[in-house]
Amino acid sequence: AERKRTNEQRALLETLADLSGQLELDKLLQAVLERAVSLLGVTGGELATYDESRKDLVIVASHNMETDAVGTRMALGDGAMGRVAQTHYLTLLAQSHLRQARLDEAERVLAEGLGAVEATGEAPWEPELHRLQGEVILARGAGPDGERETWLREAHRCFQQALKINPDFAEAYHY
Repeated sequence: AERKRTNEQRALLETLADLSGQLELDKLLQAVLERAVSLLGVTGGELATYDESRKDLVIVASHNMETDAVGTRMALGDGAMGRVAQTHYLTLLAQSHLRQARLDEAERVLAEGLGAVEATGEAPWEPELHRLQGEVILARGAGPDGERETWLREAHRCFQQALKINPDFAEAYHY
């Protein structure tokens, strides 16, 4: 464990050095990807960025893959990377709606995100979706005492679901 931590810290320092010395974004992203592949102990990988104007992903770096897909566009929800990106995007969108107290929109986006998790099985953002669902419930919870207790129980259920999926999910421990 200590050796892994040392390797991760070394990689972080090397990445920071790359950030300060590399002005070409494509080379920087390639270096970051190669370092991530090494740290994860996998044989290869791809890195994509989100194109806000087209609402899709663009593969910007590739390392040790059978084909070099740099420049390839993919829709959110397509392939493993697209499915993970889709749930992450929906998580960020729900957070934004929640911060702006747009609770109906947040609930709609959370339902879409949890539906995507259920449909695809890609669940890295599922604990956060459940945590946010609990936050929305708490934000709505101002009402008669009996109603408030029901809201609090439902919020607690959502936070417990987040912890059940990922016991290390610290955000849910705050509730």
